[in-house]
Amino acid sequence: MKLYLSVRQVLCILWAVLASTSVSCDPPVIDDSLIIKGGKGLRRTLLDEATAPSRLVAIADLHGDYDNAMRTLRLSSLVDEAGAWVGGDTHLVQTGDLMDRGPNSTALLDLFVRLKKEASDVGGQVTCLLGNHELMNLQGDLRYVNKHELVYIGHQMSNAGGRREASPKEVWRELFAPSGLYGS
Repeated sequence: MKLYLSVRQVLCILWAVLASTSVSCDPPVIDDSLIIKGGKGLRRTLLDEATAPSRLVAIADLHGDYDNAMRTLRLSSLVDEAGAWVGGDTHLVQTGDLMDRGPNSTALLDLFVRLKKEASDVGGQVTCLLGNHELMNLQGDLRYVNKHELVYIGHQMSNAGGRREASPKEVWRELFAPSGLYGS
């Protein structure tokens, strides 16, 4: 059985869910003047043209590959050769899975935190969504963490600041714990 919902129905469902939580929000308003043509027929959009970014760029599944992430960001004209934000008021959405597999997951997390601030300073926006790999790290599931990065970060952090000797997995889990550097 297939279920088809209109945009209005989906927004009403989302609003009902949000209204039942501690998040405060107003009911969705669909302005019939904001209609764009796309796909089959007409679709409604909630973007107010006055506040819409000049560009929306979505990037997915970087999986700890810093070099390819930088290539992608440069190709999208979001960063310069030094890695600084040049995207102006562009809204960059990273759709999850920055983590795991590649050897530079923490470097990518640090990069996106920095880009978020740089973009905000000039009217842009960076939004990072949690993917399954981020959730696994937050839950302490390290099956897909790159072993070389795990050992390197584990030893680097456990030897810093006179900390007790800890296993790389213990250190990694501390970094992604709710009170850790990447857990908050």
